[in-house]
Amino acid sequence: MKLGEALRELGAALHDLGRTLRAMYGFCGVQLAPEMDGIGLNGEWHPIDGVCAWVEPAASPELYTSGGRIIVGGLLAGPVGAVAGSLHQKQVSGTGAFFIVQGPGFHWIVQFDSRSELRAREFAAQINALSGCL
Repeated sequence: MKLGEALRELGAALHDLGRTLRAMYGFCGVQLAPEMDGIGLNGEWHPIDGVCAWVEPAASPELYTSGGRIIVGGLLAGPVGAVAGSLHQKQVSGTGAFFIVQGPGFHWIVQFDSRSELRAREFAAQINALSGCL
């Protein structure tokens, strides 16, 4: 094996290791630094002692009125139809959830796609295990 090939393989292995460590010790910008007994977000770091983390689903489904409903109502029944169309709202389910971290003197809320909820709960459990939060 040539030196260049060996260096490329080593670089790829280090890249994979870095990705694994980031996935293990971070979620949506919240980072754990067990070697420093700390937790951080966007450069703000705090000791891990007394920190609790949990996941909350997005509040309630959102309601909205589309412009199409107003236009169709107006075309079908004139001004009265436009008003009726504007009153008809469509319900859309929220796809977000919130990762919440609270500790002495700070409180972070990070919104994320609810499809990552299992990963978020695992990371919250990891934080709580390190901090002693029940």
